Amino acid sequence: MPIARRLELIQYTKQKNCFIVEDDYDSEYRYEGYPIPSIQGLAPENVIYVGTFSKILSPALRIGYLILPEKLVDSCRKEKHISDLHTETLTQLALERFIEEGQLLKHIRNVLANMQSVKISI
Repeated sequence: MPIARRLELIQYTKQKNCFIVEDDYDSEYRYEGYPIPSIQGLAPENVIYVGTFSKILSPALRIGYLILPEKLVDSCRKEKHISDLHTETLTQLALERFIEEGQLLKHIRNVLANMQSVKISI
């Protein structure tokens, strides 16, 4: 979506007092040019940003995340607790460490470097 349209959408959510749900499933991978900024980055107070680690790490990982406006954090945390008491903890803790140690960013950079070095010919 072009930046002008993104800004219009943000304006609409402010007027209607509602939220945008943004699923930016492949934002880490760009085949050419600079990444397009997420709507969440432009208006974090108006966007519920949904993501997963399936594409950037492994489909078997099955861990997703939400980046929420501050005013939604407590209610979403309560809903998560009520609806999903069985979330596997060890994998989440390992992923947390992987991210905190900078390994996720390093992985993404390596994948991007490898993508740019591959030449496809037909």
